[in-house]
Amino acid sequence: MNNFKPATFIKRLIPFEKIVWQQHTKLKINKPFVVSISGTSGTGKTTLAKNIYKYFKDRYKKSRVTLKESGKIYRNIAKKYGFADDLIRFSRKVSSKNMKIDELVDKTMLSYSYNLRYSKGKFRKLNYKYMIAVGRLANLVCGKNAKLRIFLIADVNEIAKRLSKDKKREEYGLPVDTIKNSIVKRDMEDLKRYEKVYGIKNYILESMKTSNVVIDTTYLSKKETLGITKKYIDFAIKGKISRMVGKKNAKKILKKMYLHIL
Repeated sequence: MNNFKPATFIKRLIPFEKIVWQQHTKLKINKPFVVSISGTSGTGKTTLAKNIYKYFKDRYKKSRVTLKESGKIYRNIAKKYGFADDLIRFSRKVSSKNMKIDELVDKTMLSYSYNLRYSKGKFRKLNYKYMIAVGRLANLVCGKNAKLRIFLIADVNEIAKRLSKDKKREEYGLPVDTIKNSIVKRDMEDLKRYEKVYGIKNYILESMKTSNVVIDTTYLSKKETLGITKKYIDFAIKGKISRMVGKKNAKKILKKMYLHIL
């Protein structure tokens, strides 16, 4: 039990991770091959995650594959508080005043990266071969357990235009400037929230620094983004991805595309 080495990049989660690691070691569970996806608002994180999930299911037909979304974990918690149909109200009335809810989302995600399900203070053994983790903090939470950490970026103006034309989105038909202002506001609120919860001054900058791959989806189709990602997945499976490409260029990219974040 003395060989514990933290995988997560979030210091405040390390004490909890040690408990997860002890359960993982005790039950002799194999870790899944984890691909984590983070990114700013509207960059296509969930869409890419779902496409990777389908890719793994088709390629590895006899292996168990799972997709874990921090958004779904959050929604499940909201249901328990009686806010199943009103996440905005849940955020304002409950989670914004209770940092433990954010921590619970991330503790649950971290447990999944060890092939464990965490619920009501207890752990249950899982048996997945491949896991796709997606969320604002997925790269930081899963950390080194994720063999491939992807960060998506896109020009805010183009994101707003894209969302305005997407009939499946609630932003459909809204003025582009209105959507852009909403994206900027959400990014700023997230920055403040995660600084409050974890003491991370700029979670976006830190997520980029710890990513293996940073993809600009501004002018890429869903198919093109998946095509690029599949190549990196193949490299990661072969153990050929190790360096973190976001480390040196993170600030440069943010200065160019996300001035409101710095």
